[in-house]
Amino acid sequence: MTSTDLLNRVLDAAGAGNDGAPLGPLPTAPPEGDLLDCLDEIRAMVVRDLDGALRALDVVAGLVDSIDSATARARLGSVRGHALNYATRYDEAEEAATGAVEAAESIGDETEAARAWMVLVHTYAKLGRLGDALRSALEAERAFTEGGELGLAVQALCNAGIVTRMMGDGEAAIGMFERALGMQEHEPAIRAQIESGLAESMLDVGRFADAEAAFLRSAETFESVGASRAASIVRGNLADLYGRQGRLSAAIEQFEVARRFFEEDRAYGELGRILTEQADVYAATGLIDDAIAGYRRAGVLLERAGAVQEQARSLTGLGRMLITRDPDEAADALDRAAALYEQAGSTSGKALATLHRARLELARGDPEAAKRAVDAATDALAGRRSDLLMCEMTRADVLIARGDFARAETLLTEAMDTAATLGLPIYRAEMLWRRSVARRGAGRIEHAIADAREAIDQIERIRGTLQGSRFRAGLVGGSRALYEQAVSLMLETGATVEAFETTERARGRTLLDLLGGGAEIDAAAGAEDDAMRNLLRDLADARAELNAVYSALDPTASGPSHAQWIEKVRGAEDRVTVIETRLHASRRVRELLGVPESFGRIAAELDPGQALVSYWIDGESMRCFVVRDGRAEAATLPASTDEIGAAIQDALFQIRRGLMRGPEGASRQRRLSSCLAALADLHDMIWAPLAGMLEGVEQAAVVPAGPLHAVPFSALFDGRRYLVERVEPVLLPTAGVLPLLHDAGADAPGDIAVLAVPDRIAPEIEMEASALRDTLPDADVIVGAEATSERARQMAASAGVLHLACHGAFPPSNPLAAGLKLADRWITVRDVLSWKLPGSVVVLSGCDTGRNALRAGEELFGFSRGFLAAGARALIVSLWTAHDATTRRLMTDMYRACGTEEGPHAMRSALGKAQHLQIQAGVHPAFWSNFIYLGA
Repeated sequence: MTSTDLLNRVLDAAGAGNDGAPLGPLPTAPPEGDLLDCLDEIRAMVVRDLDGALRALDVVAGLVDSIDSATARARLGSVRGHALNYATRYDEAEEAATGAVEAAESIGDETEAARAWMVLVHTYAKLGRLGDALRSALEAERAFTEGGELGLAVQALCNAGIVTRMMGDGEAAIGMFERALGMQEHEPAIRAQIESGLAESMLDVGRFADAEAAFLRSAETFESVGASRAASIVRGNLADLYGRQGRLSAAIEQFEVARRFFEEDRAYGELGRILTEQADVYAATGLIDDAIAGYRRAGVLLERAGAVQEQARSLTGLGRMLITRDPDEAADALDRAAALYEQAGSTSGKALATLHRARLELARGDPEAAKRAVDAATDALAGRRSDLLMCEMTRADVLIARGDFARAETLLTEAMDTAATLGLPIYRAEMLWRRSVARRGAGRIEHAIADAREAIDQIERIRGTLQGSRFRAGLVGGSRALYEQAVSLMLETGATVEAFETTERARGRTLLDLLGGGAEIDAAAGAEDDAMRNLLRDLADARAELNAVYSALDPTASGPSHAQWIEKVRGAEDRVTVIETRLHASRRVRELLGVPESFGRIAAELDPGQALVSYWIDGESMRCFVVRDGRAEAATLPASTDEIGAAIQDALFQIRRGLMRGPEGASRQRRLSSCLAALADLHDMIWAPLAGMLEGVEQAAVVPAGPLHAVPFSALFDGRRYLVERVEPVLLPTAGVLPLLHDAGADAPGDIAVLAVPDRIAPEIEMEASALRDTLPDADVIVGAEATSERARQMAASAGVLHLACHGAFPPSNPLAAGLKLADRWITVRDVLSWKLPGSVVVLSGCDTGRNALRAGEELFGFSRGFLAAGARALIVSLWTAHDATTRRLMTDMYRACGTEEGPHAMRSALGKAQHLQIQAGVHPAFWSNFIYLGA
């Protein structure tokens, strides 16, 4: 009987193979050589049929007993230990492999014992006994080397390097991998594996250039021999390196390559690791929500895979993100991470969790506890230069909190030299910001400003490397404290123009990017590979799903059914966002980088009698810049940001109260008086302090900040008149779009297109369309079933004024899912982004069409952004629910006031005149101030 016959009979007896007729009984005492070969075959079988291999080993155990061979017992123990490791039954694996060592050593078979030591390396590492794992690996390497098994000796030495790295000694690990490379000539795949381990160790000690070169050699070699899984693991490690260096787009791209493979391969442990490292990059770009979601999903996958150390890393990242959002959950995540790292025997990992615990203590106002934690972390991270830089930054935070600014400055100056040497621009930007804070505290204002300027330049350079606008906006928003520090310092020294330009740099610039020539993702775009084509197809499907969810909306619904609809919209929108984020990670999907406009170009757009009023939140204070007549002035509003926020909420409450009771009724005057009082309080806080700077101004372009985006500036009341009776207000998302919107509409057509979609809930929409037809005899008016989404897109391409009278919906948690109900379906902001408008004015005569959600960096998302990005020069939109009858009168009056004049200027002036008529009729501001003019 051959060894192959023996294996087949063993598998037959174990029920692990051969579905045909039985092969006959097992031999009572097979030859030792056949039995050893059979065990080697079962070892190879473990990765493809673990359960079958374990059953086969139970059968072979009886045969081993029948021949009484110590070598066979040792081989059986090492193979069983190997299989039990794969089954995550580590205690049993240790028992089996330890028995194998004893059996082999009893007959002096060092090579067979070394095989069992190799099994124990895996066992001990998974049990967190890294010291035992290292001793096992080195013992195996010695025995294999003495026995002339150099290939196995290299494998053992690489395992020793991996364990040494896990223990936090990167330099020693580098020595082991370099020795392994020099032991003999290697097959390409083996050499690539060693290069990967060497690169990871170099990454730990901050040798980034050497690590990058080794990772690239490894990945390219794996790919050349078809080892896609190994190549994807290396690509993930390369992405981790790029992320640490601030090469964020390159990191995101490499993560995407690895992520696609592991999703298709259903390798949950590796996918979880990739998602953790990808979340680290999201955190670096300021996309905190994306990072938190990534860490949470990674944690679930890693726990399922039993990857203790990787799970601890995801918990560390999660805890870091939650420090300012939910300190209690942050503490729990960091404590769990530290416990898991300790279980795995990773002192460096536990130290990183402790370091972030120090940041948590600082956020809680306990610098002494923070100092103890950072001291403990520093001791454990010796030799890991990039991690030690985080320790130094945290130590500087502690010194600043204590008021020891001189020591903080010295420490940061020394650390910045290391950051420059290692090539870590994000770290350098963070250190410059901290040193600016320290120098300001020490009264060295000019030096503090210089640091703030350099830090902002550093952030802007990193921003310029990012392909996706979401990443750019997140990076700027995540650095908000740095911009606040710079603006405050500049104003202290009277550098008002530079401070104003800095606020513009601090605002998320997605719209500026798009107006500058960029483009949102087009699902119809071509793709060069199957993975990209699949993602684009998924994007098209997800957008179709979002539209289908919208089509099921009943505008009259409330309560549980409406809440369920909102939840469905959120789920559909989240799927779209995830796919778009992944597509932005590819170099094939780009957007052009918008450069903030200079003060000079912005000021040149303002004629005499015009001014720009730009608000800026600086911690607890709100500042305001006024630009007019070629100069800039700044003021700090007397009321705090919280006080202003409360006044806004009070005014909006009075407006909602007026809407609920309707424009008529016995209590109309009382409701009007209460609303005017709230609007007067708000006027006194945000507009009256600017009176001296705005004297003689007839038109004001207003750039809101934070909660001011919800304010109906036209309705601010000075005790006698509304603001719109004194000044024509124009809203802008940023001052920088002003020149671009001016340039965009030079050749806009004069045609007017009206699409109206009435229904039983809003029958007066048909009356509005009829009134507009009478007022605008030359307009193209489409009402009812013909007012479809495709007809709207076609008319939008050639209209100077596009008027859409229909229902609007705005889910605040998903602003890109804001919708307009046309005859055939709802259209969302994403649909509008694919339209092409010729510098039009767009009038959205519906509910909530002017609402926007704020994201990082004052980034606005809603229909305003969508239509402006699609080519509109200006919009007239509603901040809240539109009342049908009063809206019809307002729109009719507006177009009548416009007469034969064309363009944004005429529409802006006409809206103001229509609102004047409402004021003269004594109409509550809830019914006319919701419509705002935004744009050129």
